[in-house]
Amino acid sequence: MQLKNKFKIRCSAIGQIMTNPKNKSDQFSKTCLNYVHSWIKEQPEFYNRRYEFKSKYTDKGNSCENESIEFASRFYEWGMVEKNIQWKSNEYFTGECDIELKDSIEDIKNSWSQKTFPLFDTEIPVDGYGWQLQGYCDLWDKPQGGLIYTLMDAPESIIDKESYYKAKDLGLEETPLELYEEVKSYMTYSNLSDELRIKRFFVDRDQVLIESVYQRVEQIRNYINNL
Repeated sequence: MQLKNKFKIRCSAIGQIMTNPKNKSDQFSKTCLNYVHSWIKEQPEFYNRRYEFKSKYTDKGNSCENESIEFASRFYEWGMVEKNIQWKSNEYFTGECDIELKDSIEDIKNSWSQKTFPLFDTEIPVDGYGWQLQGYCDLWDKPQGGLIYTLMDAPESIIDKESYYKAKDLGLEETPLELYEEVKSYMTYSNLSDELRIKRFFVDRDQVLIESVYQRVEQIRNYINNL
């Protein structure tokens, strides 16, 4: 199957293929196989359609991305920093980091609310994000990666939706102004100090981990070839 040589792992999905199987006799975990099978279906030889996951959480992240980069640039005194728009690939990885600095790459994650903001965490709260940074470090040849969580004000479009849904849950035909203002107040964080709205985690480039992903990609290519 010619798909074998086309397979490269998106940095954002490295964590999925690196999960360990529950049974030691299995080569891949179900999470890994689900990703691989989905990738195959997306190819022109099959359905030629790419699945895009969407949720209110990703909507907020996408809407606030540029504002978050400006916030991080000001807070960490980076000067004028713009979002990276360069997509890179090597033999194994493909991806687009958010920010390229002189000695690191940075990725931005927008928290939905204070409940999901990792204020007191001392390690990256989602395992896959560490793998993602390793991939970016390899692609951009940087010694370190940074993962930055921000807590930004929700845009008006999301506040409108959330207040509408809350009104419906209450059995109301229309959204009262006071309910809208209540939701807006809950989803607004710019009145808080910056220290409560930004958190940065660091990952040092680990060539051993990176090469373990190389090996997994080769294993997946062989799996695809034998399907």
